[in-house]
Order: sequence, then structure tokens, then C-alpha cells
Amino acid sequence: YIANRLSTNVGGGVCKIASTLYNVAILSDLRIIERHAHSMPVPYVPYGQDATVAYGVRDFKFQNSTPFPIMIWAQGVENRLYIAFYGMEKAPEVKWHHEVQKTIKTYKTYRTNSSLAENMERVIVPGMDGAIIKSWVTVTYPDGTTKIRNLGKSYYNCMPYLIEKGTATPTP
Repeated sequence: YIANRLSTNVGGGVCKIASTLYNVAILSDLRIIERHAHSMPVPYVPYGQDATVAYGVRDFKFQNSTPFPIMIWAQGVENRLYIAFYGMEKAPEVKWHHEVQKTIKTYKTYRTNSSLAENMERVIVPGMDGAIIKSWVTVTYPDGTTKIRNLGKSYYNCMPYLIEKGTATPTP
């Protein structure tokens, strides 16, 4: 994201890796040291479950808070990323909860495209509403004990639709 626009740039897939690591770390009940939400929502995880990184500015960090080592396994298969943590303890049951505290409606932006027929429209980027999201998880351990972990708030600006409008006159 650059300001309120989606941009194709080097390293854009790194946030998908950070978000996947964040979700696996939460599901493994590991301590989160640093996590930042994107400035706008992302389509690949629910609001409140993303993590963004920007070299030298924002990072995602977690700590193995178990008494044993863990192994981090990752593999890309076709166009999917799989990540798992393996350790000596049975993983707890973790349930995500999200409360929408505010919604910021998206809007449409337009640009012209001379290769589209006049009055034709094509959605280039589907918009997403912005929001303020409060997140927490309920963690149930194998011995039956339960705890609630507050994960804080995520603040998302809306991502506007980008729509191309045609300007070409159809030829007979």
C-alpha cells in the first residue's frame, strides 16, 4: 500500500508470510513481541489477523515462550503457503474473536481507459471498508484450563474501489 492506493512493488508477498506466521504463532500460543496491522484491510486474512512489515520501520517478531525448542516448517505448494510449528507440547485450542468497533465505508475512484467502449466499466481493485477491530483469543489448554489473550486493536483505512471507465467510441 502506498497512501490509500494498492501498488505493485518488490517484496509485496512478504506481508503474506508475516501474516501467516502471526496466525500460526497465535494458534501456538506463543508470545508476540511486535506486530503491526496494515494501513488498509487485506483480502487474504480476516480483519485483525494480518501483520505487515516494512524494512527498518515495522517488523513482526514473536518469541518461543515454551520451555522446549520449536521447529518452523514452511513450504510453498503451487500458489499456497503452508507454515507449521512443531514442538514437544500438545498445542492448545485457540479461538479467534473480533469485535468491529467502527466501520469506515469505502468509496469509488475512477480512471479513464481509451480501450474500453464508452460507458463500459471494469473493476480493477475491489474496494474494502475500513474498520477499527478489537481482537482477542480464547486459549484452552489440554488440561482444561482457559485464558483470554487480548490482542489489541487494529485500525484500517478503507481501500477504495478502482474502476476504469471506457472512453472509446464503438466502431460500426
